[in-house]
Amino acid sequence: MNKKIYGVLVLTLFCQLAIAQLEIFDNPVLSGFHPDPSVVRVGDDYYLVNSSFEWFPGIPIFHSKDLVNWEQIGYVLDRPSQLDMSGNRSSSGIWAPTIRYHEGMFYVSVTCKQCKNDCNCGDNFYVTAENPAGPWSDPVWIDGSQHSIDPTLYFEDDKVYYIGNRHRFAGQSDPGQHQIFIQELDLENGKLLGESTHLTYGHATNAFAAEGPHLYKVNGKYLLLISEGGTWHNHAITTFVSDSILGPYEPTAINPAITHRHLGENYSITTIGHADLVEDQNGQWWSLLLGVRPVDGYNILGRETFLTPVKFEGIQPVFNVGKGKVLEEEIRPALPWTPWEKQASRDEFNEERLSFNWNFLRTPQEALHSIKKGNLYLKVRPEKLTEASNPSLVARRIEHYKYQATTRLKFSPSSNEEAGIVAIQNDRFNYRLILTMEGNNQYVKLIKAYSKKRKELKEEVVAQEPYKGDEIVFRVVQNRLNIKFWFGETEENLRLIGENQDARVLASNVAGGFTGPYVGMYASSNGEKSRNTAAFDWFEYLPQEKQFAEEVDGNLVVEAEDYFSQTNNQNRQWYIINSGTEAKLKPEVESHLEGASGGSYLELLPDSRVTHADKLVPGINFSNHPGIAIVDYKVKIKTPGRYYVWVKAYSHGTEDNGVHVGLDGEWPESGQRMQWCKGKKQWTWDSKQRTKEVHCGVEKLIYLDIHEPGEHIISFSMREDGFEMDQWGLNQNYEIPELK
Repeated sequence: MNKKIYGVLVLTLFCQLAIAQLEIFDNPVLSGFHPDPSVVRVGDDYYLVNSSFEWFPGIPIFHSKDLVNWEQIGYVLDRPSQLDMSGNRSSSGIWAPTIRYHEGMFYVSVTCKQCKNDCNCGDNFYVTAENPAGPWSDPVWIDGSQHSIDPTLYFEDDKVYYIGNRHRFAGQSDPGQHQIFIQELDLENGKLLGESTHLTYGHATNAFAAEGPHLYKVNGKYLLLISEGGTWHNHAITTFVSDSILGPYEPTAINPAITHRHLGENYSITTIGHADLVEDQNGQWWSLLLGVRPVDGYNILGRETFLTPVKFEGIQPVFNVGKGKVLEEEIRPALPWTPWEKQASRDEFNEERLSFNWNFLRTPQEALHSIKKGNLYLKVRPEKLTEASNPSLVARRIEHYKYQATTRLKFSPSSNEEAGIVAIQNDRFNYRLILTMEGNNQYVKLIKAYSKKRKELKEEVVAQEPYKGDEIVFRVVQNRLNIKFWFGETEENLRLIGENQDARVLASNVAGGFTGPYVGMYASSNGEKSRNTAAFDWFEYLPQEKQFAEEVDGNLVVEAEDYFSQTNNQNRQWYIINSGTEAKLKPEVESHLEGASGGSYLELLPDSRVTHADKLVPGINFSNHPGIAIVDYKVKIKTPGRYYVWVKAYSHGTEDNGVHVGLDGEWPESGQRMQWCKGKKQWTWDSKQRTKEVHCGVEKLIYLDIHEPGEHIISFSMREDGFEMDQWGLNQNYEIPELK
């Protein structure tokens, strides 16, 4: 072979490998309430479990090929015979599971606080399965594990060791001092054998709450990894080394091996801790660990699962070499990239069983739901959301700062009955938007449960409105610390109830406890017997966070993002960015175009320098926002220069109204303002969307000088009595593109 050609091939291959390794992923890898991750590798497959506390089924289990994309394959504890949490307080239940694999069998060891068991021998058990998707065995309760939590199993030769945390023991200096210990386990009978051996109280001399132990053998030595400092801001991972499995264990000089407590309470990721380690098939080590992404200091999503690389320098694990912290963006593992098909945003309840993302609050003591003919039926039972019971609630995790949840309900309440949509942190901190009956009158009510005293239940009817009919659509729209509630006869005709509410009610550092928020469907007869049912036709959860473009038949499909809560369907639009050919839409994309005002796609010219855009919204209606209203769009610019913003818009007001275009918070001089009616162009709006009014309209180019590449914010501002933006585009050509 020609040496020059061979050199080019080698260089090309090297560049391709370098580019592949520089591809990044976003943290967290499991967003929303997914705390206390534990991971195991079997061949080329990875399996991960999380704590689930009082939610049932217990211990979600996930599968991955690349450590980033995780597909839920089931639950470890999905039968009431495995997990009895009747009457459990909030944040009790399933704590800190560990998953391990040994000789063809999977093991999950776990703590179950306040759970019922026949042996009265402690709060810890393990279950087994040959297939991680299940079925899993009934629990084997560990006799002798009283006053202990966070168990992990370690297999060596023909012995099995139990490593746990003991929070009551002889010689304890104060209640915050916890002991990490090891003891041999009779795996067949679930009994601890002999005496336990003390391993550590933690790295710091005043270490608080040493817990979450895991044991590994690395480079011929035993590595003990624990959490300490408590599971909030002072959380940290520390490590200890020994030549013998029973110790003594010496703290490594690198401690704390990883923490974010020194970065401040307002850092983008806090609470880092409760880690597990796994070595991939290439010899690279990784850590799955929990963290929190606070919003102005409030934990509104719960503790999430993050991924970060680890390198062993001798026996010391160095987390994220050269950086020393968990980042929001990391370089992907050098593993086959294997994304899984995402679940549809709308659950039509067409399957016989609920999908894995749905949970119940505590263990169901009786059947509380059924699925028939595309409807989810909830029994109207005496149990309430605001008590430590198992109410008729089917809910899913809230996984995004910004989301929209909508459901359609058919329900004819009798006196004292209610059904609707809820957003819940626990039984004392939640919102309920319900259809209910008082006397002979039917109402929609928004009820808030909140108290400055965490253990006190205090309810408030925020707002109520009369409502006729037995079919209703409910919607929850959350934008970080703000949450709004809507209702109406159809999706296109929703109205706000109760104005803007405080989403901090759902924050775990307001409500207390260890869980995260849920949103879902609910029904209750409030202590009275009932034979009624509430029928939910569908439930839709739509993230409103940044969505990267998806390629469809050579064109980019970009999901719209709207920061305003609309009374119509306009915040569920899609634009197609292409180069002159109309894209073929996937069916699920096409459904998002129903009810769209204006054009169904935006065309950027072939030489457009926009590489992607994540907030392109048609039909924005500011008529419900008097005064000055602003909407922002984020674009990514590859080449600096003069860009022309093309806008096609309509006004409901006088010719004195106008729209201004801004860049990165700066607004140009008045010459850049679009004036209404000057061009005397008029359009008649689609009668299906609005009445047959004639609107003044403008179609104009405005320039913006963008001097730096990267992400920029383009803003549109309108004053007085409202306008509607039909379509807009950004390019470097001084001509108006023609829309098909």
